[in-house]
Order: sequence, then C-alpha cells, then structure tokens
Amino acid sequence: MKPARLVASVSAGLLSAAVCYAMIATANAATYPYTVTTIPLQSGNANNLPGVIVGDNTNAGGNPEAFSYSNGTSTDLGVLSVSGVTPSTESSNANAINVEGLIVGDSTVPGQYTHAVTFSNGTVKDLGTINGGQNSTAAGVNDLGRIVGNTNVSSTDNVTTHAFVTTKSGALKDLGTLAGTGSSAAFAINDFGVIVGQSNTASGDVHGFTYENGKFVDIGTLGGSTSAAVAVNQIGFVAGYATTTDDANTHAILYYRGKITDLGVLDQGDSFALAINDFGQVVGVSGLNSTDGVIDAFIYFDGKLQDLNDLIDPSLGITLNSANAINDQGEIVVSGTDNQGNAATFLLTPNK
Repeated sequence: MKPARLVASVSAGLLSAAVCYAMIATANAATYPYTVTTIPLQSGNANNLPGVIVGDNTNAGGNPEAFSYSNGTSTDLGVLSVSGVTPSTESSNANAINVEGLIVGDSTVPGQYTHAVTFSNGTVKDLGTINGGQNSTAAGVNDLGRIVGNTNVSSTDNVTTHAFVTTKSGALKDLGTLAGTGSSAAFAINDFGVIVGQSNTASGDVHGFTYENGKFVDIGTLGGSTSAAVAVNQIGFVAGYATTTDDANTHAILYYRGKITDLGVLDQGDSFALAINDFGQVVGVSGLNSTDGVIDAFIYFDGKLQDLNDLIDPSLGITLNSANAINDQGEIVVSGTDNQGNAATFLLTPNK
C-alpha cells in the first residue's frame, strides 16, 4: 500500500509538475497575503521549518530522482548505489523531511523493486523490508528521526503491504492492520509517536487510522466507505480526506480525538487535505472530478476554506492547483502552472 494523497485508492501517487527555473516575485507583494517564488523542482512534496523543500526532478535517463532545494540551490539526492548499475536507469523519490534535515523516501533497486531509504549527508541508505518483502517506501519522519511508511511483509506477496515504524535500532516494525487482515500504510508521525495512515477494515473498506501506544483507532468516514489520515501535527490534529454518503464525493477532513470535521470544497467536485502545521493550518486541493474542471489549491484555518489563488497577485498569471506541504512559518509548497501554461512548483511565503 502506497501513501494516498489525492484519491481514495491506496495506490495513489503524488501530484507532479514540470521543471520551471524562473524566479517570480509578486510585484506588489504587500497588497497580497503571499509572495510567490518558482522552485526548480518537478514536484514539491514537503518542507521543513528551516525552509528546505524536497521533491523530485527528472534525471538523465528520464526517470524521477529525489532533489532538495534551499536558499536558491537544488541538490540531487541520488539513488541507491548498486555495482554495475547506471544510476540514471534507476529512480528515487523524496517524500518527507524533518527539522534536522533527514529526508526519507524510496529508491529503485535491481529487479524493479523499490525500497524505503533515507537521504543524509550525500548518502542514500536502504531501510529494507520486512520478512524478505520485495517493496517498501518511507512516507514520513518526525523530528526525533522515527520513520514510517509501508512494506511488503512476505517474499511471495508483492501486493499486500503493512504500515511500519522504525525502532531505535533502525529496524522496521510491522504495525499490522486495523482488522488484522488486508493492507495498511503509514503516512506521517509526530514527535509524540502518533502515527497516521490508511488500512483495510474487516469489511474490506479502506479507512484512515491513528496508531498510538500499540493501538489502532479507526477515524471513520463522512458516511462513505473510504477515508485516509494523511498528516498529523504535534498537537494531534489529523488532516486527510473521507468519502460522503454512498461515496458520492470525497471531502477534505480534520480529525481530532474522535471527531471528524468536513472541510467541504471550494466550489464543486472533491477535495483532499494533504498537510497540516502545528498552528492548525491545513492545505490541499479542491475541485478534482468537478464538472467545470477547475482544480485549486486551498488553505483552511480557523473554520475558513480559502482558495490560495485569491491570496496572490493575479498579475503573475499563474494558477495554483494543489498545496502539498506547509511548515510552521506558514510557507506553502504548491503545484500549478506558470504564466506560460507550463507545470511548475511554487513556494508561497506569507507577507508579515
């Protein structure tokens, strides 16, 4: 089971955007809540408090490769090094970063398998799998260095996955599933050890969960069959998504201590919450599967859902489609299109 961020399917991937190197500054920044900067990453997946952004670019072989960006400099994080294998024929992804700069994600290995990895000080470290499983991926890391993700747990089954958390020794600990059967995946962990993710239930539905002190809690849905707990802050607020009655729509949600709150949509279609910071600011995407085809990045705070496109200088001519990450400075990593209609990654910086 892979991290699900934009669709109810467990195998959903991340939004991506094409490379754009021009730096854009809002002409009249003081008039608008955010200044926009274009970031030279094809996808921006996470950012930390110091302002380092991680994501992907395309390598010489045309494959995605993990990159970081900080202070105007992009750094190729590389792939797992295997003797006799040309690096550009492999791929890697950077999915999360903690305040210390530890980056986690995954990288391909010979045989077309993918393993969870860490990227640190120029080294890509293979975290392996459980019980000889073929594939794994690391989706989240807390500021204490505990890593979560999902892994195959059998050498003969490359479909079923279980959520994992790393132990103090660095080994992968199998968390199991909500019902003891099916698949699960962990997407994030806070410094208090609260893990969030998604798992099959006894009925075969897919529900978001929290996991703490060895116990799963099913966060439920908005009346439908599917939900996901995608992100968690230090206070324990969980951001994600859930389907409504009869699975008619998918809405962004906020969950806390047994209560699930529907964040709604900006206009129509489906919405998904993708990240939350410690101040309770939630960001994501709204408008997927809408009849008008308009997809917009949003921020939710203090009970209000806002289109981020309304909070930047319109003369820039850009469109913000999905807000993928937010740090405690309120800086938001967004996928969208530039003023030439090309896919791009942007950083929105609050104007104080």
